[in-house]
Amino acid sequence: SNHASVICKDCMLVFGGWGDSTLIPLSHCELLHLETFCWTHCSTIGAGPPPRGNPTLVYFESMHSVVMFGGWDGNVRLSDAWRLDMNSWRWEEIITPSAPKARSDHSAVLWEGGADG
Repeated sequence: SNHASVICKDCMLVFGGWGDSTLIPLSHCELLHLETFCWTHCSTIGAGPPPRGNPTLVYFESMHSVVMFGGWDGNVRLSDAWRLDMNSWRWEEIITPSAPKARSDHSAVLWEGGADG
């Protein structure tokens, strides 16, 4: 429960949430292939985001990447941002000079349309 999910072309990526019988946050992602309805565990490279529930995910199609923001680790709300490059399956933390206040249970949207879109 309390995971985030986003559609990425022909898959749905699910990240985080809480364990089935515990209140321990999760830190891995799973893929549901929408043509076969088969689940696959994502094998990512490098250190990824810490465990959390209630983050947001958006899919950045032009970069074939997922961006995650915030969430809750069971003790505090988070204000970090991470990008998962779905070509290399490598996580990287997005470091900025400032960030929005920490939050969980929020919404996010990415609009890649141009001036006419």
